[in-house]
Amino acid sequence: NLVPENRDAAPISAEMEDYSQAGIIHVENVGLPSWWESLAWDLPQEKEHRDTARAAVSVLHLRERMEQLCGARICMGGKTRGFSGFYAGILEEGWRTARNGKPLYVTALLGGAARLIAQASGWQAEPRPEDFESHFHPAKSREATYDLLVSKLNDEQRKLLPERHLYAVLSDPSLRARSGLATDEWNLLIEAPTADAVGVMAVRGLAQSRKPPNDSPMSSATR
Repeated sequence: NLVPENRDAAPISAEMEDYSQAGIIHVENVGLPSWWESLAWDLPQEKEHRDTARAAVSVLHLRERMEQLCGARICMGGKTRGFSGFYAGILEEGWRTARNGKPLYVTALLGGAARLIAQASGWQAEPRPEDFESHFHPAKSREATYDLLVSKLNDEQRKLLPERHLYAVLSDPSLRARSGLATDEWNLLIEAPTADAVGVMAVRGLAQSRKPPNDSPMSSATR
């Protein structure tokens, strides 16, 4: 369980503490990246953006740490408005997984941001919303903060930030190819009627993606 840097966050429950003490879960306070405190916010117009940037960077840092811990990801549901980062969380998490060449599994079961990734990947069972492309850019209300933050970071620090436009990575054909699923299986995943069915398709994809390229019934029987 990863905890972001958030002064208003609820304390970890006693039950979670018990699980942590028993070694069942690991609780990690991710905080902010080491360079945050060195950023200067000197001008009045910059100070207006500081708190927004702090909250967004905290979430970015958390998601980057999550990505380091995950070998694959299932995306389901997710807000498309009213989020605290620069991007909808599911979109950014999906982008980080895809950018790093890891298997990503998406479903339209609960709609939301995961459905947008499904539509970006080529699934066209439903028409795209009119504002489809805008979801893959920084939120309008935080765009100026994003640009200001970019101007303050060096090349190494800037790696934490997603690209300005996430669509190119999430629409790349390699997204489905890395999943281990054939096109018809990919569509079955997206249109799965239950969370259990999503899990079954994701496990199938992972198993198939890890087979040796020349795997066959004959070679499997002789190993």
